[in-house]
Amino acid sequence: MSALTVVLALLTALSNASASVLQRRAATDEPGGGRGVRQAVRWLGHVLRRPYWLAGTGLLALSTVFQAAALAVGSLAVVQPLLATELLFTLAVGGLVFRAPPSRRTWLAFTALAAGLALFLGVAAPSPAGPRPCRGAGFRRGWPWCAPWWLLSSRPVRCGGRRGPRSWGLRARCRSPPRQRC
Repeated sequence: MSALTVVLALLTALSNASASVLQRRAATDEPGGGRGVRQAVRWLGHVLRRPYWLAGTGLLALSTVFQAAALAVGSLAVVQPLLATELLFTLAVGGLVFRAPPSRRTWLAFTALAAGLALFLGVAAPSPAGPRPCRGAGFRRGWPWCAPWWLLSSRPVRCGGRRGPRSWGLRARCRSPPRQRC
């Protein structure tokens, strides 16, 4: 995983998020035009000439260039997970543009997403594609490890005295039976 790939993927996410926020700002600044197709076309014509909309369109084009560059120097397995940071950037840039900073709970969610993404990339350790293995060899070697987890997670378990799909799950997810009201 190269640093250039990571930087380009993060710039892609940042520019795409900024484009989304700026275009939303342009759309919310424009007053509603009423009902009907004619009013909608007129409203769209006004929005398309707004500086925020044009800046958002430019950033959207720039994000396409950044993504193509990231994919040119790195693997899709690295670039695609990093594009999930667009959510973080959208909320952070949106807080700046709309002057509504994210709440503490949102910042905790940001931190959890970033930590999960870092953990995923660290554990997965994506690397560039090498020579293609024999067809089906990975499945034949990997299924003994995956089968017990698949069986454990797909086995219906009766929870709380209820039956049916709503009661299926792992034993750890079972809660005590609901109390009856008098």
